[in-house]
Amino acid sequence: MLSLEKIWEDLFFPLSHFGYTEGKGTTRLSWSPAFQEAQAYLMDYAQKIGLTAVQDACGNLFLTVPGTQDLPPRLHRFTPRHRTPRRQI
Repeated sequence: MLSLEKIWEDLFFPLSHFGYTEGKGTTRLSWSPAFQEAQAYLMDYAQKIGLTAVQDACGNLFLTVPGTQDLPPRLHRFTPRHRTPRRQI
């Protein structure tokens, strides 16, 4: 099991350097060299700790923990929360 400290040291701290400018912080525009380097680092890190890493055509990364049973993947559908309409006064 990975500790939060280990994840910080190996993942989040190094990721903060891709696209970093002193005094301005970190900026990674989509498909910029910094973005692509950060994506490659994240995919490599995920694979090293046993996750399956897949990138779609839009650049989204999907990291999954492999299952222990030979079952089809469980799909999640994300839908917006239902809002209660405002009452007219």
